[in-house]
Amino acid sequence: MGWDILNFATDEVENPRRVLPLAALCGIGISAVVYLLINIAYFSVLTIDEFLNTEAVAFKFAEKTMGDFSRIFPFLIAILLLGNLNSSIFASSRYVFAGAKNGIMPRVLSSVHEKSMSPRVAIIYEMFVLISLSFIGDLEHLIGYMSYSLWMQKSCTMVALLYMRHKGTFKFQKNSIKTPIVLPFICLCIFISMLIISARKDPFIIIYALTMLAIGLILYFIFINPKRKSKSVFCGECFEKVNGERTKFFC
Repeated sequence: MGWDILNFATDEVENPRRVLPLAALCGIGISAVVYLLINIAYFSVLTIDEFLNTEAVAFKFAEKTMGDFSRIFPFLIAILLLGNLNSSIFASSRYVFAGAKNGIMPRVLSSVHEKSMSPRVAIIYEMFVLISLSFIGDLEHLIGYMSYSLWMQKSCTMVALLYMRHKGTFKFQKNSIKTPIVLPFICLCIFISMLIISARKDPFIIIYALTMLAIGLILYFIFINPKRKSKSVFCGECFEKVNGERTKFFC
């Protein structure tokens, strides 16, 4: 998680043609080096049996190297998880905000705070969605469902990008970054492989993901689809009223 977060906020980045490739290369490079060094440290301290039979490898490593000081290790891990949560909220709120701004989601979610310019309504919406999803099964199943949905989203994104590149009719922005066509193909193959691996491990994940996708499509075609605007004037008026009311609270 984290290597693709900046892509969701391209509109907020100055000179994205320079910043995005630099951030991606540095972020992935630094992460790869850190992970490599961590694994070297693990295998230098722990035996193979300890590595295979320990559920919390990092905590076992801390016990053997840090002694009593290892008791604060769970606290340090919690701080790292907060950083991951912060980046996830940042990314998810941005594509909800972008979808609302382009008419794919209700315009209620497209407002930004006048001082911080943060999409607070989209963040609060994301919070309610996450709270609702937290009641589905246990933590392990929830992580599996969310991971599968994430890989499905990335796969659809790559398919859409390849389609736009093939058709050649989509007008990209002047400062957009164009990569060699082979890179989206490689990414798509990786994402599809992750979908297949996850589905073989737990076939029920497919049912959950397709159910959530179907619910989203139904809500879209009922309330948001531009072709149905003439048949859903009442819904449009309701959205306009809510859009006006939410400005009083969040802007």
